[in-house]
Amino acid sequence: MKGRVYMTVLTLITTWTLATPSLAQEEGSGQAQLLLEDLRTFTDVFNQVRMNYVEELDDMRLLDAAIRGIIAELDEHSRFISADSFREMDDASRGRFGGIGVEVEFEDGRIIVVGVPQGSPANAAGIRPGDLITAVDGRPVKGRAIPETMDALRGEPGTDVRVGVSTPGQDSRELVLTRAFIAARSVESRVLEDRFGYFRISHFHAETGKEMEASVRRLAGQDGSRLAGAIIDLRGNGGGAMNAAAAVADGFLDSGQILHTESRHADMDMEFTASPGEWLPGRPLVVLVDEKSASASEVLAGALQDHGRAVIVGRTTFGKGSVQSVLAMRNGSGLRLTTARYFTASGNAIEGVGIEPDVPVTGDSGQALEKALEILRQRAAG
Repeated sequence: MKGRVYMTVLTLITTWTLATPSLAQEEGSGQAQLLLEDLRTFTDVFNQVRMNYVEELDDMRLLDAAIRGIIAELDEHSRFISADSFREMDDASRGRFGGIGVEVEFEDGRIIVVGVPQGSPANAAGIRPGDLITAVDGRPVKGRAIPETMDALRGEPGTDVRVGVSTPGQDSRELVLTRAFIAARSVESRVLEDRFGYFRISHFHAETGKEMEASVRRLAGQDGSRLAGAIIDLRGNGGGAMNAAAAVADGFLDSGQILHTESRHADMDMEFTASPGEWLPGRPLVVLVDEKSASASEVLAGALQDHGRAVIVGRTTFGKGSVQSVLAMRNGSGLRLTTARYFTASGNAIEGVGIEPDVPVTGDSGQALEKALEILRQRAAG
């Protein structure tokens, strides 16, 4: 096997290069192309590392590192996805994944448990909100990239994982948990005072739109008369499926553009528009956001803000306004590649800017919720 990957890389590069009519410039692109000599430099570096690095490295590991290096240079959102992670991502997009069943927040490099669904392996093992996850399969969380740790917690249902857990005031312990399919419900709802509905969307997956509609119908009735207004809480929601965010926006809008995208190729641009019919017609809405509300969350907040359908309360959102396409590779792996940027109905860019709240609230979560209720009371009464 030694040298096989190296020769494959060299053959692919040479074939691609010889098949390119002009190495100096791609026709009509205005972009300089690499010379064959430049491409050979890559294979030279590859070979020097595999032959002379202080430790012997597997050829496939080197090739994988080379691919990841290319993607890492593009932007913070694009990444190469291993075959195992790609399968898990497909499950997650459908609203399920293999894991232990914990909802977490990240603070100063720590992983803090904030929710444990009933019936999950974590719940059965006694993990509770407030606990810290300190290690996975013997590797400490400290000093390790958080996405890497989260990937280690996930895995094929039926497989075991060792999890270090620390409860404040108690000794740390190690638990062996068997992963299971976790139904990742994304919407929690309840009725607050004065018949105001509260809907917290933790993330967006393929079923979020249906979950949201079912929650609204359950609390408000088919005609919406049981609710005098509603709060949509997107704080801490890092995004997810863009179509799901558009579906929720559509539910609260009767017409008009929700968002549009702009890409390198015009034929790939998309536009989402609302269809007639609303879930809570005439009822006031407030959307809660913070600096962790990103991507699909910003699309939803921006659409409702642009159409004057909701008052946005809280802190300026994260500012992730780019679209990542997930592309399947031949060997079962995947590529998460930034392919477009999206804009609100009014043409405002979100990337690097975020959604500015109509009513800024810099205090704690309780203050933001109280401000939202105050706004709903005023609007429902007026």
